[in-house]
Amino acid sequence: MKQMGLALNSYGKAWDFIMKNGLWKFFFATLTVSVGLWVGGYYAIHWVSNEVADWIVNTVSGWFGMNGDGFIGAVVKWSLELLVAIAVWIMYLSVFKSIMLIIISPLLAYISERVDEIITGNHYPFDGDQMMRDVVRGVAISLRNLFLELGFTFVFFVISFIPVIGWAISLVGMFAVASYFYGFSMMDYTNERRRMTIRDSIRFIRNHRGIAIGNGMIFSLFFMIPFFGKFVAPVIAPLWSVVAATLAIHEMVNLKSGQQKYGT
Repeated sequence: MKQMGLALNSYGKAWDFIMKNGLWKFFFATLTVSVGLWVGGYYAIHWVSNEVADWIVNTVSGWFGMNGDGFIGAVVKWSLELLVAIAVWIMYLSVFKSIMLIIISPLLAYISERVDEIITGNHYPFDGDQMMRDVVRGVAISLRNLFLELGFTFVFFVISFIPVIGWAISLVGMFAVASYFYGFSMMDYTNERRRMTIRDSIRFIRNHRGIAIGNGMIFSLFFMIPFFGKFVAPVIAPLWSVVAATLAIHEMVNLKSGQQKYGT
């Protein structure tokens, strides 16, 4: 609970830190990616729903020797396009945050590095080879977390069939799992800079899962706010969360070592 409190408290400090140190300009980068994902997703889903509906209508029409281009065929095709589009949109929205985190992982790694430089004065010279290794590592971590989260989500989905108590367990469980893995991603950027292996990073974050859950909980809640969660949260939440996670880890390390807290 102390770790969760530290993670939650770091969000207020993170916003002040972002504004004071000019990191707000990176919101334009996340805005660009977010718009690209929405526009690209729209056209991709429209194409998929149209192709799937065409294939079903033409296949079924061929079985019964009917003309798929008639009025009935047009109505059936339109209905199928709508159903497929809704289903694909639901799937897309469920992985939207994970896709965005994978795409902007190099940016988040850089932001975490800038926070570290401002706090400690340490300078990290550019290394192209190391950057590529860090990008691969970040994508690997994101994919690992995505598949694990989907696995846990399926387990809680099965539990949800138990009346009343199953519903409560599944809702709380899915939210906690999602929060942990989002917070995990935000914390790993600092561990990556400390040259921890993926295995060491996993162990470190498990030992400090309160910070991961607290950080990821706020990140997840951003996306649950009506309208804000769909259009504003993808722009500000990733950057805000990674700054908060970096500050929280630095404060935790300083408190454990008896050093003075960082200043914002």
